[in-house]
Amino acid sequence: MAEKMMDYDAEEDSFFIYSKDRHVKGSVDFGDFMLDFDDNGNVAGIEILNASTVLEGLGVTKEMLSTAIKAGFTTSTHGDAMYIYFGIIMPNRPEARSMVAIPAIRHR
Repeated sequence: MAEKMMDYDAEEDSFFIYSKDRHVKGSVDFGDFMLDFDDNGNVAGIEILNASTVLEGLGVTKEMLSTAIKAGFTTSTHGDAMYIYFGIIMPNRPEARSMVAIPAIRHR
């Protein structure tokens, strides 16, 4: 999982993981996830809305997200779904990892 840039907005409770070197062509909203795509149709960034609620099953809190050290994600497409694997490293805690499956997006 390649390391990415990250930002957490505690007031909005949104956690953003992104690649700083990719140009964003467009975004797609899937519930609590906003995906940014580059010119080649690759995921360039992921924003998790209501992040502490979405990640609470992993034991993640707002305080943990605000002290995160680094984060990363990878994606793969199989059949009719895109799989997003992401990890967040926080101080004094094992890496919180999760996978989200969403309907695949076909680019032309």
